[in-house]
This record gives sequence, C-alpha cells and structure tokens, in this order.
Amino acid sequence: MGEQAVKPLPLLDWVVLLDWVVLKFFNPFNVDPRGNCPVQAEGNLPDGAWYYFRARGTRWSLEVYESESESNNGVAFFIDIHTDYKWPEAGWIPRWKAVLLATRSINKYFRTKPHIHPITGTKIKP
Repeated sequence: MGEQAVKPLPLLDWVVLLDWVVLKFFNPFNVDPRGNCPVQAEGNLPDGAWYYFRARGTRWSLEVYESESESNNGVAFFIDIHTDYKWPEAGWIPRWKAVLLATRSINKYFRTKPHIHPITGTKIKP
C-alpha cells in the first residue's frame, strides 16, 4: 500500500480560515461585519463612541458618533470615506477585508481626534 496524497483545501475552506484568523487575531475593536450589498458593522469603541462601517457599490466608509442614539440623527463627528472599488465590488468584500478596512479607519480616528475619557472625563491625546 502506498502513501495517500494530501488533498489541498478547497478555496471556500481557505476563505473561511482567513476570516477566522483575521477576526480572532487582527481585530482589536471586535468589528463583526455582516451581509452583502451593503457589508455593514457597528459597535462601541473603547472611548464610548459608536461606529458604523458600510461598504457598497464603489465605496466604503466608517462614521463615528458620540453615541448609538446620535447615529440615528446622522450627526457624525468623524467620517472616513474611500472609493477604492469598481461598481459593485465594495458590497461584496469578504468579512476579513471589512475588518481590516474598519480597523484602519478606527485607528485613524484615534490618531487624529482628541478624546475625552468616558469614565474620568479627562482629555486623551492621540
């Protein structure tokens, strides 16, 4: 009896594995994107602000609001918009890519804006 050849993983299994690795190890803000057309994610940031990520059509964006209730009023105090895709590619990005894009924008938010610590009320310098 000869040795059996090891079969490579199907492409779908590689995508599932990549999603898991990025969501588990490269996701400091616990971004959990869902859906297609649009791909969306939302949640609280460490400073108490609320973020909303959306990818659809030719663009993706991340908006940051003072709170979740403020997001209903449409008054974001930080917006990061990118038109990196051809129509309709942005709405079909995989979860791992959405996590990396949202994390990049959230890091930009923390680097560019002065913040107030939600518990102590002291200003935090980026």
